[in-house]
Amino acid sequence: MDSASVSGERPSTLAAMEVRAITDSIRDYAVFVLDPLGIILSWNAGAQRLKGYTREEIIGRSFTQFYTAEDLAAGRPHKHLEVAAREGRVEIEGWRVRKDGTLFWADVVISAIRAPEGTLQGYVKVTRDLTDRRRADEELRQSELRMRLMIGSVKDFAIFMLDPNGYVATWNAGAEALKGYKESEIVGSHVSRFYLPEDARTGKAERELASAAASGRFEEEGWRVRKDGSRFWASVVLNAVRDSEGALLGFAKVTRDMTERKRAAEEVAERARQQAAVAALGVAALQTPELGAVIEQALRTLRETLNVSDVSVVRGGAPPPPGLAAAAPIHDPDGDARPYGLLTIAASRALTVNDLNFVQAVANVVAAALVRAKVEEQLRASESEAMVERSRSQRAQEALREWDDFISIAAHELRTPLTALLL
Repeated sequence: MDSASVSGERPSTLAAMEVRAITDSIRDYAVFVLDPLGIILSWNAGAQRLKGYTREEIIGRSFTQFYTAEDLAAGRPHKHLEVAAREGRVEIEGWRVRKDGTLFWADVVISAIRAPEGTLQGYVKVTRDLTDRRRADEELRQSELRMRLMIGSVKDFAIFMLDPNGYVATWNAGAEALKGYKESEIVGSHVSRFYLPEDARTGKAERELASAAASGRFEEEGWRVRKDGSRFWASVVLNAVRDSEGALLGFAKVTRDMTERKRAAEEVAERARQQAAVAALGVAALQTPELGAVIEQALRTLRETLNVSDVSVVRGGAPPPPGLAAAAPIHDPDGDARPYGLLTIAASRALTVNDLNFVQAVANVVAAALVRAKVEEQLRASESEAMVERSRSQRAQEALREWDDFISIAAHELRTPLTALLL
């Protein structure tokens, strides 16, 4: 062998040794070479660790034995080589088989090796085990699926996501039931669509998003609008969603319809206010001897408490005015079948059950004042009769005293002559 051939062969041998040393040092990747037909020509330490075959066991065998039976039936191994030969490179993920038959999820890159003139020499195949990552991804996917199913099954709450600019990104069944929009109708719309027109114009939605972004959470109760334009009293919680780096990904919004609870609370407060008004009227009636003044106070209480203006008392059998919203009888204390009168209210709005009960309670206070007035009148009449009787008794007593005085004087006068006669 001449010096030229030696000098030309030695660098090639050194290069091959260096390449093998480099590939053997890679422990996390299986790196090996295939011939154009897919026969294994080299095998590194990472390939032995990942797939379980020693170099002596695997070199000279087809790379197809790493594929599952399903992939073999579909002809995927050679399809991958064809793509790599045509495009220079192919990357796929899928299940692969170890020597012991266990499966692992692999990220595979196959690159074509060509001579300078373009002839296909074979392939370099790099395989990485992504089983742990896939397992984590699958767990995350299952967790997200369970979360979506859970949120989707919630009917009493509207739960949905907004992007960082406040546009609807997701929509659950509870949101559709509460707000009336289907997912296809609302995804991509701005959250201000749910606000009262005056609130939307003043930028209330944007202020709430900014508050949630700054503090992490925003909560309030207020009026919101459904698709059909109707309003409902909503309890709203808005949470900022951020990634591990702190970047804002969007907002999670939970809305609940609290209209019935608000109405009930308002009814309780209104009933308490009405009861306080009736109690105050009762105290005033006890302190006011004049029935007319009590009636005026009762009418004023009705006007101020119910926020109505047309209030009156219709006496006896007089016809009530037209357009009545309520008419409460003022019962006669003498037990007459016909009431003393009617306490009437004409209002532009319909009165609630609490309002009607309040009107009757005021009428009862007036009736009690009427009872008191009649009792006082009877007492005054009795006192007047007693005074007349006392005067009559005093006159009789005076007449008796005068008669006694007359008898005494007469007796004295008679005794004087009788004494003389006796002597």
